[in-house]
Amino acid sequence: MNNRNYLIYFLFLSIFLSIGSCKASKKSKTTSGKQEMTADYVSSILEKNQIRPNWFSAKAQISFNDGSQKISFSSSIMSQKDKVFWMNGKKFGFEAARIMFKSDSLFVVDRLRKQYFKDDIQSLGQKYELPDAFIKELSVRNLQDIFMGNSLQSIIPYTEISVLEDHFLLSGAKEDVNSTLLLRKVDFVPLKATFKQGDLEVDILYKDHRVLNDFLFSYNRVIQMTSPEQNVNLDLNYSNIDMLSPQKILFSIPSRYSEMNF
Repeated sequence: MNNRNYLIYFLFLSIFLSIGSCKASKKSKTTSGKQEMTADYVSSILEKNQIRPNWFSAKAQISFNDGSQKISFSSSIMSQKDKVFWMNGKKFGFEAARIMFKSDSLFVVDRLRKQYFKDDIQSLGQKYELPDAFIKELSVRNLQDIFMGNSLQSIIPYTEISVLEDHFLLSGAKEDVNSTLLLRKVDFVPLKATFKQGDLEVDILYKDHRVLNDFLFSYNRVIQMTSPEQNVNLDLNYSNIDMLSPQKILFSIPSRYSEMNF
């Protein structure tokens, strides 16, 4: 995998690790027919369910398969509300890479190649032709919102809804990106999200929901990225989630490391 693809996959991974949680609640009375189910109404429920702890940390086991290689590794994830988002990738206990968002900037250290990368988000989007709708929302605040399981309507607003037997299906579009979100009708828990841009499709399945600090968190995520050139599968399992303890978040670039060339 070349450096450009490595960076893109890491960015997608940062976003899709964590969508799929919501505040735990009793069975909703709004499905009885008294409240009209509209995209705006269901989106407002998702908005009310947003969770923003001052601190967040977790471990994750990640399996990656792009058809040509299979990789399994572990990751530590930490964030401080509105200030910094940090994650790494480890293999056999050794840190292979580290990534950090701070303000509107991105920092990456590749310890295997002894290289680093740093740039602002807007410049990153222009250089590497990432989707505008994706890049525009890559702020610390929005990234943390997504990691807490908050809804994605700030990135792609949901404008239509289909009421199914046991589910709601929200859909929306922004620029050339189309998105759908399948919710469990009884408690508005996300089960599947799909994003399409041209020939690229990303499907995310949210599994193993457990109550954590009074909300439902999806501990297992299955992500599939499909395009004519490549199919990528990611399987992610969370553990050791902590939303109360302050974290010591460190990031440094060794002086002997060289800048990545894309």
